[in-house]
Amino acid sequence: SKAALEALTRLLARALAPAVRVNAVAPGLILPSAELPAEQWQRLVDRLPLQSAGQPADVARAVLFFIQNPYVTGQIVAVDGGYQLV
Repeated sequence: SKAALEALTRLLARALAPAVRVNAVAPGLILPSAELPAEQWQRLVDRLPLQSAGQPADVARAVLFFIQNPYVTGQIVAVDGGYQLV
């Protein structure tokens, strides 16, 4: 769950600092799901504020942000097209 991811990320960030930085990326709708019919997938995408599914490169850029910023720890970045706003 989202709450569990947040709690674990923060717990590990505190426990492992300063030697290890712990961050997380919470992806949203990335690539169509083979488990959902196309029509249902599109309804989910249409509800997003950005009205498009993400791409693997979007998630990779979030990971790269964490790699390039050594002063960031205990953070979670939602790469979800604004899903948390809905």
